[in-house]
Amino acid sequence: VLDFERENEYILVLSAQNPVALVRGRYGPASTATVTIFIDDINEGPVLSQSHYEVTVREGEEPGRVIATIRGYDPDSHPI
Repeated sequence: VLDFERENEYILVLSAQNPVALVRGRYGPASTATVTIFIDDINEGPVLSQSHYEVTVREGEEPGRVIATIRGYDPDSHPI
């Protein structure tokens, strides 16, 4: 799995070899190419311990009162 926070760039050296030369005297039987892959950083959403939460609130409850605390974390290590 590609993850920008673990590794943001990969360098690959590709090699190909033909059993015989493609054109006599002009090209050799082998070739290499270097490919650099840059990984984009995307903002992943927060991760919560459950996929669903249910909270019951009494009728007439005062606005601004804490009715639940749900803890999670951000895969990018940003505060939640």
